[in-house]
Parts: sequence; structure tokens; C-alpha cells
Amino acid sequence: VSRENYVNDTLHGEYKEYNYGELSEEGQYKKGKKQGIWNYYSDGKIILSEYYLNDSLQEVVFDKRK
Repeated sequence: VSRENYVNDTLHGEYKEYNYGELSEEGQYKKGKKQGIWNYYSDGKIILSEYYLNDSLQEVVFDKRK
């Protein structure tokens, strides 16, 4: 299940995705493109943070998947 916002049929603003009621992913869209920090969760804790600019991954800020 996800919660997202649209402007003129394009993703824009806050985005959150849930699996089994738990937050699994959150970030921002700007005119349909990922923008800024995106966090990915497991068991309620951040396991991955990525920085996007115009939908292009710029940097992995934090990675605890390993």
C-alpha cells in the first residue's frame, strides 16, 4: 500500500509505501521524479538512505543492508 500525492496526474510531494502496515519506503517526488533523501526501512529501522536529484541516484548516504 502506498500513499502519494499528484499534481496534474504527476507524482509530486511526499511518498510513503507500507508493507503489512509497516513503513517500508519514504521520500519526495518533484514533477514525477525522485528528489532528495529516500529512506528504506526494515523492522521499523532505516536500512538504506539514498540521495536523488531529478530521479538520478547521486549518493548512497547510509547502507546497513550488509
